[in-house]
Amino acid sequence: VPPAAAAGEVAALRERARQLSYCGPVVLVPAEAPAAEDAARWGDVLLELPCRFGPVPATEANVIAEWLNSGALAVVVDGPIDKIFELHGQLPRDRLIAVVDDLLQLTRGQVERLATCVGGVVVKLKQDAGIHDIVEHGLTCWEELGGFFPNGFSFLLDSSVGTATDRADLVGQLHHLNGSDHPIHVECDSVRIQHDKDDGEDDFDGIALADALVACLKTDRPDGLFATVVTDEHGVALGLVYSSESSLHASLCCGRGVYWSRSRNALWRKGDTSGAFQELVSIAFDCDADAVRFCVRQRGEPASFCHQGWRTCWGPDTGLAHLCRTLEDRKRNAPEGSYTKRLFDDRALLRNKLLEEAQEVIEAVEENDPKHVAEEVADLAYFLFTACAAGGATLEDVTNVLDLRSRKVKRRPGNAKEHRIKAAEAALDSINNANDQGKAAAESEPAPPPAPAPAADV
Repeated sequence: VPPAAAAGEVAALRERARQLSYCGPVVLVPAEAPAAEDAARWGDVLLELPCRFGPVPATEANVIAEWLNSGALAVVVDGPIDKIFELHGQLPRDRLIAVVDDLLQLTRGQVERLATCVGGVVVKLKQDAGIHDIVEHGLTCWEELGGFFPNGFSFLLDSSVGTATDRADLVGQLHHLNGSDHPIHVECDSVRIQHDKDDGEDDFDGIALADALVACLKTDRPDGLFATVVTDEHGVALGLVYSSESSLHASLCCGRGVYWSRSRNALWRKGDTSGAFQELVSIAFDCDADAVRFCVRQRGEPASFCHQGWRTCWGPDTGLAHLCRTLEDRKRNAPEGSYTKRLFDDRALLRNKLLEEAQEVIEAVEENDPKHVAEEVADLAYFLFTACAAGGATLEDVTNVLDLRSRKVKRRPGNAKEHRIKAAEAALDSINNANDQGKAAAESEPAPPPAPAPAADV
């Protein structure tokens, strides 16, 4: 990560990071001594992709804080162990990861103290050693000290150990050390999506992500397939399919949902026939590494996973997801007389309804009636997400911003803004006056004469 990259360089780095993030968080490695002001320049990348940053010297607490505040999932810190100890209580422990040259050289007391300062460690594995010795070193580190960092124990694998195939297999062996998930920390420049063996490439320095992913998986099925749950970004299950080694490679390479069709005994790239394709967000596997989860963005018209036209194989959407997708559809294809279309076209009406419904939520809360509160919040949610769609944002965009803000380590006071309060009160007064005048005008009009009785049939 260069501190002040040109727009084209940022775009290229973002695309590379996006591809690597298919299999987990990406580590952004500073090309120079990291500075606090660099973090804001990468805010859009941190909003869009799961990223860690580092290493940062443990003495640079302000730099660490700025990257955490800008949305980095975690910051990797290094330096003398006593300097890492000084971070205790300054920053969220669970978002700090310490680089340790040789964990086995630390005393048990030092490891216990380190575990109170950081939530994870990156253990540098032996270099210039055979695969067996590296695995044994990793196993010893895990058995003796892994219990102090059960959810944040990582290995740093040198990109020159053995061949590309050896390194991918090594990732799998390390992953299965204790039958659970041990993330493998590797430098970005040593990773690529695929080892192009079919193009005559014998070897390269680094790790092929597709090969490493397959090496971590296991199956007891005679056909060698992996049960695969497909979900959207909110964790809603869209369907159940099967993956093969070749389909996993294909999906990582093209960035789409690609599976294995058991009926056709061939690759199945979702959407090639129906048009309902999927953008790949991430691939993960369960705690036993024998089942896969694809997280995707379902696209197409309609954006359906099921062959029956539903978005999921368990029926239509519900809740906020259903509301937001309906609003997006109304924006493009509103039927005649649609109230939602009227809101899209009349921004003044939309603004006034937002003010009205917000006030009604406040009044319902003061009544302390949960049912009424839920009803008024539902009304407000309709107008809020209509405004969201009118402004070109999606529920996924809102969720991303909420997640980013939850990672901030610096908080504003959050006091009410007086000028906003006054503006809202004035607007509400204007709306109420207009409503009162409308009622008065309706009441002052004479009642229409009664309709004449119908003539009798002759």
